[in-house]
Amino acid sequence: MNVTKDSVKVCKDCEFRMVCSDCRAYLEIPDDILSKTLKCGYNPYNNQWSDWKKSDKSVNSIKYYSLYDCAI
Repeated sequence: MNVTKDSVKVCKDCEFRMVCSDCRAYLEIPDDILSKTLKCGYNPYNNQWSDWKKSDKSVNSIKYYSLYDCAI
């Protein structure tokens, strides 16, 4: 599957998608190749930045990837 910024959920609606590094190593929803990157804290629907480690989806993904050092 060829994943582009225009096919990634949330990213396709983000004004920063063409300048984002988009590390696909960790996904917000690990079983969904089209979910946004785990470490993105930006929400293009309300133009708000937040701590990516504190979202409900991220907490589950941090456990899935065993990234406990990131949850500090």
